[in-house]
Amino acid sequence: MLGERSHEAESFSSSTPVKISKEKKLNEKNSSFRFHYNTESISNQQKPIQIAAIDKKKKLQMNTDALSSVLLQDKVRDKPLVIISIAGDFRKGKSFLLNFFLRYLNRKGSENWIGLSEEPLTGFKWRAGSDRETTGIWMWSQPFLYSIEENTEVAIILMDTQGTFDSEYTFSDNAKIFSLSTLISSVFIFNLFHNLQEDNLNVLDIFSDYGRLAVEEIKEKPFQKLIFLIRDWPYPSEYPYGEYGGRKFLTEKFERINNKPEQIKKVRKRICFCFEEIACFLMPYPGNIVATNVHYDGRLSAMDAEFVESLKEFVEFVFKPEHLIIKRIGGQIITGLRLLEHLKAYVKVFQEDKMPEPKTMLEATAEANNLAALVEAKHYYFKKMEALCGINKPFIYPSVLEKKQAEILKEARTLFAKTKKLGGEEFSTIYFRKLDQEIEEIREYFVENNKSKSFYCILGTIGTLFFAGLFYLFANPNIEQIIEICDRTQKPHIIVSLLKELIKTNEKVLIFAETKTKFDFLSRLLRGQRYLATGLHGDKTQLQRDMIMEDIYSRNFPLENSNY
Repeated sequence: MLGERSHEAESFSSSTPVKISKEKKLNEKNSSFRFHYNTESISNQQKPIQIAAIDKKKKLQMNTDALSSVLLQDKVRDKPLVIISIAGDFRKGKSFLLNFFLRYLNRKGSENWIGLSEEPLTGFKWRAGSDRETTGIWMWSQPFLYSIEENTEVAIILMDTQGTFDSEYTFSDNAKIFSLSTLISSVFIFNLFHNLQEDNLNVLDIFSDYGRLAVEEIKEKPFQKLIFLIRDWPYPSEYPYGEYGGRKFLTEKFERINNKPEQIKKVRKRICFCFEEIACFLMPYPGNIVATNVHYDGRLSAMDAEFVESLKEFVEFVFKPEHLIIKRIGGQIITGLRLLEHLKAYVKVFQEDKMPEPKTMLEATAEANNLAALVEAKHYYFKKMEALCGINKPFIYPSVLEKKQAEILKEARTLFAKTKKLGGEEFSTIYFRKLDQEIEEIREYFVENNKSKSFYCILGTIGTLFFAGLFYLFANPNIEQIIEICDRTQKPHIIVSLLKELIKTNEKVLIFAETKTKFDFLSRLLRGQRYLATGLHGDKTQLQRDMIMEDIYSRNFPLENSNY
């Protein structure tokens, strides 16, 4: 067991207080653009996936399908997220470090989680050498469920960010990737070498105006935790390796600056204004083989013993339950669903040639806040209605259904209203109206579905068709009428089967739909089955109707008499 001794943290003198981790120090002994999927993974179920990248046209693109595969998993969709990302200069061991995070999480922090001395390092794509390996932003495909306190389970997301500010990308390109990573992280690790320089702080200062606007809007800081990880620290006699030495160094760097120029003071004050908590960790040189051998594969045996102890200490420091901070944006606790909506909004504003203005970034956050609240309220309404009168539920009398539906609608509206959102009342009202419109479409679907289950409705339909059939058979015995009795969910399958059976060459089928919504659905269904399909309904102009009729006569549209 490693020995411990406590040290109290010194606080910043800034007018905007920042929490510095009050840690105990461990004994030092102890388009044409394509996204990529790395196949070198820990298991078949886990792999890194690229979620965002700069394409050849210098546009930031997001891989929505890949993101959805991670964030909309059942165990993540509605779970609070702890999002840990690493950013910093390229070729400085960010992916290398993340793979030890993976090792810790996969082995559930067991006593020997760090592994055997000859065990190669796998996970996020990495390699030794001077050439860039990671591009864009990568996310681990399987979030890790973790209890951070009693009755609070979170999903931990790990993200890897391409090395920034090299000659391969413009300043704007690098700033977009760096900014996106910072905006969505709850624990942001800024990976640095040798020291904390002014240009490193100036990069973080990009967010100062956005932070000021966000604080004015929601009265809380926009970002949670920032960790300066300083690798190959050369001054352990002044500030010892580890979190304790990092905290002393950080206090010196941020607080004892009375004799520094005013601009330097302002930069530090603005950074403190944006982050709730700032920490620092000092790490030793890993050893010559690790630093210089391009064939190095991550084995512990090649690392200096002092570095192995420091690495173990840092990983365990990051994953202490009290350090796993839930992500919040605009006052909202971020879940898988909410993160997806925010990423869509951020990528949209970052697709401009220049870095977006702070006000634009705030507006994007407000849009994502409201849209995420809308999607959650709509999902709540749908699930409740499905449980009440879904396809496998019995018929409910319309008056009872309408009463219960009104109660569920009220609950969904309340859920939307009580969710914290940026943008003010006027902005929220727009999305509230949109919520009502989309819920009305869902209501109509369930009402119609319930109606189709009514015994008297089914009898009435059969009777109408029967007598209508007798009339037409009497009027014209050359017309064959066939009635199929089926569940409404079986209609698409049956209509396609009938068409395949009826159409041999160029016959035509005439299909009637009860509503315009069903007409649109049926049109998409038939075109998806490679049928030429067109149609008429009340929203068509006379000119459109004439053109459609001409098409029917002149082309090989498959039309015959059927009722949908």
